[in-house]
Formats: sequence, structure tokens, C-alpha cells
Amino acid sequence: MVLSSHSGWTFHRADPNITDRCREVMTIIYMDKDMRLIVPRNSNQEADWKGLCPGAEIGKIIDGPLNWLIYSR
Repeated sequence: MVLSSHSGWTFHRADPNITDRCREVMTIIYMDKDMRLIVPRNSNQEADWKGLCPGAEIGKIIDGPLNWLIYSR
């Protein structure tokens, strides 16, 4: 198993998966607790909204079942 941890803005790559098994990944995205949803600008952002922020409304704070508050001062 290989572990890679980096900022999302870091250029990175992986060798091709030449096995017959799916490559497992886990992604964690941190965001401010007061982050508000903007109008999606493309189909990728639209898919992220629907898949990662269910119930979020444009202009409102993103606070849904998949968006946990893990720290507050």
C-alpha cells in the first residue's frame, strides 16, 4: 500500500493501475464552516454539488449530512 498526502493544488500523478482490482482512494477536503455554495460554472462543479453537498442551497452555508463540522473554536 502506498500513502500519498498532499495539498489539492500540488501537481501529482500515479502510475497506471495494471491490476484487475479497482484502486482505492480516500479524499478529505477541508473548508471553512461558513463556506457558501455558489452557482456551479460547469458540469463538474454541478456533479460535486449534487454528490458531495446534498441539500445545500445556492447562497447558503454548506451544512449537510456529508459536511461535518470537525473543529470549532
